[in-house]
Amino acid sequence: MRFPFFFLLALSTSVCFAQSPASAPAQQTAASRDATAVNIANQAISAMGGTAAIGQINDCLAQGNVQRPLDSIAPSASFTWKNSGAEFRYEQDGRPTIMTGHGKPAKLNGGKTTRLLANATISDFPAHLAASQLLKRLNDSRYGFAALDDSQAAGRPAARIKIWFNGTNLIQTLTTQVWFIDKASALPLRVEYVVPDLHNASLQGHFAVDLSDWRTISGVLVPYRITTYLDQLKVYEANISTLSFNSGILAADFDGGVQ
Repeated sequence: MRFPFFFLLALSTSVCFAQSPASAPAQQTAASRDATAVNIANQAISAMGGTAAIGQINDCLAQGNVQRPLDSIAPSASFTWKNSGAEFRYEQDGRPTIMTGHGKPAKLNGGKTTRLLANATISDFPAHLAASQLLKRLNDSRYGFAALDDSQAAGRPAARIKIWFNGTNLIQTLTTQVWFIDKASALPLRVEYVVPDLHNASLQGHFAVDLSDWRTISGVLVPYRITTYLDQLKVYEANISTLSFNSGILAADFDGGVQ
């Protein structure tokens, strides 16, 4: 049986998409913004540490363990995630290494480098950096914000906001995220989004990440447990053991993309 690329990628790592929407073909105009949605997002930013603390994040190094209930061969593995601006490198035992390669995203597996095409890399969401991801969208007027009906997540009442990048219909689809914000704490409880197949952008998987076990690192709250679902099926749970900001990750750490 051939699994779609997004399913295979989901089993390999929790955050594995490279290209920024800003570098994709898109309308360079401001998107519509609902004042209620923006207010909810700002409350979440305040709850996660505030603009000043979050805005000082330049790079991030995270390590931990991931449980993969659908993987009978390697159901548990350690991981190392490195992020610096738009660059990343994600390593996990028994799975391909995913990297940006300075604008040339690729995966490394068994000494072989395979290019990742744009339609498979545009749905970028490093969940452990939820604070900086939300702030980035608030600070870029090309991202639209809309308030949705209230719902629940993790058994708690939640406000919902939809965020997307203003571009073509396809780009808006692939960059749309729905954030569930705890109405009591204002922390994000869940984020829903879609991920396209490597070879066919019209083939998409519906993903959701539950964020929990929040801990303060350098004044910023970080979810140390990230549980990911594909079409409501749990595909893995990542538990961070150590995480640091601004440790001075070298640019060379992101080398290795397709030349």
